[in-house]
Amino acid sequence: MNLNQAIKALLYVTGFAATLPAFAAVPTYNLIWLGFGNTANPPTASTRSIATDINNKGWITGYISEGLTWSHSAVWTPAGVINTELSNAQYEPCIGVSPGLCPDINNPSAINDSGLVVGWARTPDTNFGATQHSFYYDTNTANSLMLQAPAPLATTPGYIDSAADINSSGLIAGYLMDPYAALPQIAYLYTPGQAQMTSLVQPVLADGNPADMVFPLSINDSGVVVGYGNNFAVAESAVVWQGNTSKPIPGFSLAANSGWSFAEGINNAGLVTGVSTADAVSPRIARLHDLNTGTTVTLGDGEGVHVNNNGWVTINGATNGTHSSIFIPDAPNSLNGQNCLLDANVVPALVNTPDNIDNVFSINDAGVIVGAGSHNGLTEAYALVPTNAAASTPGCTAVISGVTIATSSLPNATAGLMYSTPVTITLGVAPYNVTVNGLPVGLGFDGVNVTGIPTTLGASNVTITAVDAQGISISKLLKLTVVDQSIGFAPSLPGGTVNTAYTANLSATGYGPFNFTATGLPAGLALNGNQIVGSPTTAGTYPVTLTATNLLGTSKQVKSSIVISSSAVTGQTCTKPAGSKSFTVHAAITATGAGNITIGTKVVTIPDCAKVVYKGTATTFGIGFDAEVKSGYTINGINYSTSLIVDDGK
Repeated sequence: MNLNQAIKALLYVTGFAATLPAFAAVPTYNLIWLGFGNTANPPTASTRSIATDINNKGWITGYISEGLTWSHSAVWTPAGVINTELSNAQYEPCIGVSPGLCPDINNPSAINDSGLVVGWARTPDTNFGATQHSFYYDTNTANSLMLQAPAPLATTPGYIDSAADINSSGLIAGYLMDPYAALPQIAYLYTPGQAQMTSLVQPVLADGNPADMVFPLSINDSGVVVGYGNNFAVAESAVVWQGNTSKPIPGFSLAANSGWSFAEGINNAGLVTGVSTADAVSPRIARLHDLNTGTTVTLGDGEGVHVNNNGWVTINGATNGTHSSIFIPDAPNSLNGQNCLLDANVVPALVNTPDNIDNVFSINDAGVIVGAGSHNGLTEAYALVPTNAAASTPGCTAVISGVTIATSSLPNATAGLMYSTPVTITLGVAPYNVTVNGLPVGLGFDGVNVTGIPTTLGASNVTITAVDAQGISISKLLKLTVVDQSIGFAPSLPGGTVNTAYTANLSATGYGPFNFTATGLPAGLALNGNQIVGSPTTAGTYPVTLTATNLLGTSKQVKSSIVISSSAVTGQTCTKPAGSKSFTVHAAITATGAGNITIGTKVVTIPDCAKVVYKGTATTFGIGFDAEVKSGYTINGINYSTSLIVDDGK
């Protein structure tokens, strides 16, 4: 079976179905070598062909090169799609440049289901002054376009521009930079036909500093982009761009601020594959990360390159010389599954030479894999087309879903009050090693709960890290906010009397102890701790402002008042004569005279021995003042007061 027949069997019979056949086990594959296209001369020892991507219609893109002399774009397509047999690649030697100017290097990186190809080319085109620029090519119309960088790069000699991937709607992700100017490098999105690229947000890496160089590598149909960045202070870090945000991908880095990690592929379900390693010489570890749950699994040695929309992952061989493999989930987009070597067990044509397959690149939703390997002494593009036959699987190892931090948020804590909330870890293989860093002062982690009594206010960025028994780690960044207790403060101040000792106690509820302040106190009174004390010297009503401030500096202010009455005229030496009659009277003063006042209609004499109490601001008798004889007597027709209260109502 040739590639044309194999892909037609998978795609055309099922009406271009984008799902995998129902394999009973790991599938076997038909290995199809794609050849070197319609070059005029037979291949030499330095000729090679590379397949970089395949879409869901079975169209394959890549390039055919002759040593370092030239590299031309290639498209392999099944018969019936366009008039070219798959075994005879067509290529466009001058994609994206002005007529008569042919690039020496022309490398496509991706093809979408509409047949649009994107990549980069090196050209002497002086119209754009570029040594490397992006292009896209429409296989349906054979039209090509060089993507226009924004000013000032568009007129900068030597700027570098590279398109990495294109999604189903034609949105292109890539990067551009001026290698002779100050960084940073720019990540961009570009839609063919638009006049300008849209810059992506520059990510902040693990050390807290922004990336200087960024390399978007893959984009899904929702416009989510993944790749990597660095700032020369830390090694490369896997990055995701989503909407107006960008951030490192947790679970890819082996340790903070060390090693390097790339995110190389993303599917429409939000699964990201890539690679991480401690340094340039340590073994590479293929990773698979779910952006929706934050879960990361280790797929084994190698480099995760591409993930299709069913969650199948192609993995390039590890540094120890083993050949490439494929991760097959136990259900669509599951993180559980098996990682199977592409060796004699699944590719029968390689029984005697399992190391022939050196690099796998892309896999479409029907499970067709493309890449490049050694064939007849040359590097040649290939396609692996799955069959419904089940392979023996001694080369497969189980992959278990990685440890997951199930805690999605941390509730607010209140300063001065006991706090406790659990950290929940699931999946992976127990036991777990869990650490929690960045907690507010007063809180700690006891292995199960974040607990303690916080003593500072504000929001803290808390990092939870869990490592399971497999050594798979995951980190999650959550916010924990400490709020203040509410302050209860509603003082009621008693009245006072001129030249009479005064005391008022202040108290508040909340995160004490409290510090109190008071302004507007009457003369003679002062604040001492939580008490207003002294002897007022002047009658009147005094507006007072009181403030209670807690241990953290939070304050509550209230308005109140103190009423100071005039001092009493004391006597109390009057003796009621025998034969006198007692009386009381309460009314307004209607007249005043020498030694007497008229209360209502009753004339009352005020002897020197009488006790007179003045209220409000009154210090003498006044017409209209309220007067009450509490104790009086009448003798010989004259009314005498022994106890009198006078109030001016103020």
